[in-house]
Amino acid sequence: MFKSYGDVNFYDGGVLLQPTETEHEYEIIMCDVIYDSDDGNSYLLRTGTINIDEIDKETIHKVCAWANDRELSIDYIDDEYERLAVDCFNYGCTPYDYEDKVLSKNEVIDFIDHGYIEEIPWEFYEANFYETNRNVVVEIYDNYAGKDRRVFNTLEDALEEFESIAEKGWSVTIIDK
Repeated sequence: MFKSYGDVNFYDGGVLLQPTETEHEYEIIMCDVIYDSDDGNSYLLRTGTINIDEIDKETIHKVCAWANDRELSIDYIDDEYERLAVDCFNYGCTPYDYEDKVLSKNEVIDFIDHGYIEEIPWEFYEANFYETNRNVVVEIYDNYAGKDRRVFNTLEDALEEFESIAEKGWSVTIIDK
């Protein structure tokens, strides 16, 4: 079962971590919002499996200093290994099967739904990935600039915005919901 590290809002620095069957090896899923995206609906999703025992000692030392972690030692407990795995991932240690991609919020939800839904605690899933968390993406066609793609939290928000700006001949099309 995945455990949440990082922000409770998965889309703003959230981290999911799950131990594998190999000692000191963890599957990690991280998500960060891309603040300078044009549409306000772009997230960097990074996934990979990292094994602490396969990272050289010099790199571990650098990660511990960078993250203000206690130096790796024989008396490390599970929580410390987990935190170190997350810090190594954030530091830039490239795990095997590493993948990153830029996705919309709805694409992140679909990614989780099609491979990880059963491995995430319900409370965290409901707060971040349940269907009520999906964005509504619309295109507004106007008589001036043509079409403009916009992202809203709900269909009601999209329609309210459209109603407040629309003029005769304008239209709205739902792109993703």
